[in-house]
Amino acid sequence: MLWGLDFWVGGIIGALLGVIAERVFGTPIDALIRGRKTHLISKKSEHLMKLVGANKKLLHVGDELVYVRSFCPAGFQFNSRITAEDRPWYLKIKDVPEHFRSLVPTDGASLERDIEAEREAIASDPGRWNERKLGVDAVWDSRDPQTGRAILDIGFTPSDFASSNVIGDWWRKNVSTEMLDALDDNDLSRVISGMSHNFGLNATVRTSDNKLLLVERSGRISSGRKKLHISVNEGMQASDIDANNRPDLFGTLIRGTQEELGIKVLAQDITLHSLILDASRYQWAVLGHIDLRERGVLASDVIEARMASAAEDWWENSKIFPIDCVPNVILE
Repeated sequence: MLWGLDFWVGGIIGALLGVIAERVFGTPIDALIRGRKTHLISKKSEHLMKLVGANKKLLHVGDELVYVRSFCPAGFQFNSRITAEDRPWYLKIKDVPEHFRSLVPTDGASLERDIEAEREAIASDPGRWNERKLGVDAVWDSRDPQTGRAILDIGFTPSDFASSNVIGDWWRKNVSTEMLDALDDNDLSRVISGMSHNFGLNATVRTSDNKLLLVERSGRISSGRKKLHISVNEGMQASDIDANNRPDLFGTLIRGTQEELGIKVLAQDITLHSLILDASRYQWAVLGHIDLRERGVLASDVIEARMASAAEDWWENSKIFPIDCVPNVILE
């Protein structure tokens, strides 16, 4: 999942505001907000929120529409699972509330035939691969009774690249900005079972010399060509499973960082702080931050690793741009 740099400026600033708010109120920010933007705590924060195009529900950044469902600067705990495949996706969408009917296909079985045609087209093209993916079936919220730390319990369902393509195209063509703006927070925070066929892990990387890594996407990829993006953008694969046979969000980001940047990170380096919905495509994702300041990894080390072909997917990015990790530079 990829968004332009302008969206990620908002994400970084949002994280900074969240930390400030948590210190001011003495309460985890996700306990103060439930699927809503933080209350503006200063004129400065109000100015920054305007820069990223925030309204009461959706972030409008260019053509992108993003909904922040949950936010915890200290990082979430996760209970993830694979939900039972009791019914195909086009039967699940029949259970949506009446006011959701315009957000799902009326003839899911017909769209399933389009998915099968897409699978056949991919199979006949040696340059393409129908990657096995995970979509989201449901999300539940809870807290650790001892620490009070927020827990996200995510139910994943197996899917593939073809389903993600076809369902995503249907959504973009049929669901308008006006339709999404008419939904309230409870509606936006609810997963539409059967419509999610892809899940993203996206993170900023901060090095020991206090650099934030940006990348320029290659002209050889299918999306975001020649545009600046944040450090790592990785889709969750069906094979990203931990030792307990549960979907492993940290493992996905560790794999993606190795493949795209050529560096090895550890789970303790990672904070996964936000669950968001890319409402332009109906793709759920978790946003995070990888802090390497205590690991002695310099920005130059990352650039050298890429040049030494340590990054398997080096071709996805044409350049790496380290910038000073301070708010005014990030905004510029």
